[in-house]
Amino acid sequence: MHRRIPEHREWRRSTDQGVILAAIIPYRTRRGFSRQPDREPLAWGWPVPLGIAGGIVSGLFGVGGALIVPPALTAFFGVRQVEGQGLGLALVAPGSVIALVAYAGAGQVDWRLGIPLAVGGVVAISAGVAFAHSLPERRLRFAFCGLLVLIAALLALHG
Repeated sequence: MHRRIPEHREWRRSTDQGVILAAIIPYRTRRGFSRQPDREPLAWGWPVPLGIAGGIVSGLFGVGGALIVPPALTAFFGVRQVEGQGLGLALVAPGSVIALVAYAGAGQVDWRLGIPLAVGGVVAISAGVAFAHSLPERRLRFAFCGLLVLIAALLALHG
């Protein structure tokens, strides 16, 4: 028989782990803030509607902003694929925190599953970023396209 951890202690443990994750992320990315892109900045008017579209898609499907922003940025604004992926993450990161709090408040987050997923993601993300930076631009773009096709096929088959 499983002993149920009191809800306040479970919340405290997840909060502690969230604080640790929040401390790791800036540490792991601080070097990236000093680098500047090798292109002219985008006109202010275009990123805002693209961010709104990404936010709507993310809110509607639970994911999407990071899937539509990189292709749009690379196709229409000449942004490199790896930079587009980073900008897509910049779009969804703040919204993800807000959505997580809302879902958790509604009791829709299984922290016993979610925390190991988050830890695994934090541990592996640097390897994925390093691999993305090691690939030629065209190969990375095709890999991104392949991921989109795979996701679409999985949804079609299991939907």
